[in-house]
Amino acid sequence: MIAVEFQAEFGDEIAFENPIFANENIEQIDLDFSDSFLVGYPMCPADVYPSSGPDGTVNINELLGMLKDWGTVNSVHDVNYDSSVDVYDLLIIIDSWGDCG
Repeated sequence: MIAVEFQAEFGDEIAFENPIFANENIEQIDLDFSDSFLVGYPMCPADVYPSSGPDGTVNINELLGMLKDWGTVNSVHDVNYDSSVDVYDLLIIIDSWGDCG
């Protein structure tokens, strides 16, 4: 298990580009891995239904909710976090359609 602590603001990107890992004897462990993530964003931001928690699927429920909230602010259907439910959120829902994961 690896524990790493970062200080970042919501929306900041943290990236790992060819990190170097070592064991407890400070001997390098050869791994080839790069990744990045956005701080505070869920893995599948379009999966917002049901309200009790994501169900792992983006489907008609997310689409209908997004259409109901069209043009509003402070909605769970603002899946790109730009403070407006609009065409950009629709495109993310369509692109995420199906199982998240």
